Amino acid sequence: MSMQPLVSIVINNYNYGRFLRDAIDSALDQSYPNTEVIVVDDGSTDDSRQIIASYGPRIIPRLKENGGQASAFNAGFTASRGEWICFLDSDDLFAPVKAQAIVENANLFPEAALIAHALQHCDGDGAPMKFGRFSFPSVRLVDDRARARRGKLSVTLPATSGLALRRDLAKQVFPMPEDITITADNYVKLAALGLAKVLFLPEGLATQRLHGQNAYTRVDDSEAMTILEASLNIRIACRLRERFPYLRRLAWKQTGRAVGSLLSSGTPQARQALRNVQRDCRLLEFTPSCLVWFAGAFLRSWIGRPVRLG
Repeated sequence: MSMQPLVSIVINNYNYGRFLRDAIDSALDQSYPNTEVIVVDDGSTDDSRQIIASYGPRIIPRLKENGGQASAFNAGFTASRGEWICFLDSDDLFAPVKAQAIVENANLFPEAALIAHALQHCDGDGAPMKFGRFSFPSVRLVDDRARARRGKLSVTLPATSGLALRRDLAKQVFPMPEDITITADNYVKLAALGLAKVLFLPEGLATQRLHGQNAYTRVDDSEAMTILEASLNIRIACRLRERFPYLRRLAWKQTGRAVGSLLSSGTPQARQALRNVQRDCRLLEFTPSCLVWFAGAFLRSWIGRPVRLG
């Protein structure tokens, strides 16, 4: 294996023309010499495509009709050639040393097929923000595969911009089910934890932008947020157990938590959301072995314990 493998940086964009140039520039300004930058535009209606065109041959554009986040991830991976794949949300930024740090640590820990690192944060205007989630005190190699198969995880992964996947791992995860239109990174993270060892790095090698146009922060109503998140989590869990049967315990626990969240809400909107996912995901096709995992997670969620996927 080459000591300087190609690193593919895949930027997924939809109507983030305001931030896109910063993201592309951060990908092009890597200190590591062997990179390719792929920009997938998922049917934007703003000036994103003009911005992409302005970079000429320095980037690899992939322009497609709007199909959602999973379809954009799939298109980006298909276009990539690198040994390591780094996804970058188009409102986020990579540090100049990101690719270099990934390759150096991959050479030190060749058994790691997934690398996760800390994130820095800024607001919509680029001003630094303090946001304490996903900080790692030291370099650490974790193998959660057996725990994932038992329905338990000991670690939580950062957003997609804080991850890098070895190609052999990415080929097992992609293509993703394209009905996961947002929060597709949750599918990637849970699947990867069940498939590979993960190396955690303490350095903040990317900056995640927190602003009013993020998919979740666009939802102002907390009840609507609960319904949206639970519905997405059920769909992701359903697709995980279809694609990776050995993760069925983990998937059923996630399903139970999300169903409990919807039922505890008790609103007509929550009941309709539950009917929708039942129709789409064959939610209640239980087997005896999965019922215990579903029921335990459901009861914990129903009595009010807050739960997030992963």
